[in-house]
Amino acid sequence: MPLPGSTNEGAASDRLVCDHHATHMVAGCGSTTAARPSVTREAAGGLLGVNLTLVNNSGQTITLKSLVSDSSNGLGVLPNGGIASIEGTGPAVQIGGSIDVRIAVTFPDGAALDLDAWNPFTGYPTVKESGCRSPDYKVGETRDWNYKGRGITVERGADDEWIQFAI
Repeated sequence: MPLPGSTNEGAASDRLVCDHHATHMVAGCGSTTAARPSVTREAAGGLLGVNLTLVNNSGQTITLKSLVSDSSNGLGVLPNGGIASIEGTGPAVQIGGSIDVRIAVTFPDGAALDLDAWNPFTGYPTVKESGCRSPDYKVGETRDWNYKGRGITVERGADDEWIQFAI
């Protein structure tokens, strides 16, 4: 389900595939929202920080761990149907900019991935899995991809005091 005020235009043609297996993982944008962390601030240079809302539609319990963030709500063990939120403003520097948020996702079978999100000084904000290409997201864009057979939907919602993504 799209975020309020967003569209799914172009989603079918914008596919990011990190692995060629298929089932389902952290995916979908639920209509329920997690309690938002209370921190509100801008990243370096006056850029907005990034908020990720994660919805577990995998059918399994997963584990979420913050690797880079300012604040979070609902991390740890996340049951199917659970919602978590994590926000950050860029303390981890990488080539070409800084990561606002990095979160580790671990599945019951031990498969794990790190999701990175940031708002760069030039270009559009992005969410990516370490090792995959980095697509830019304009407000309202949705992309589907998979990681080791687990489907992932990333949608950029309307910005407020944060760049908003639902995963």
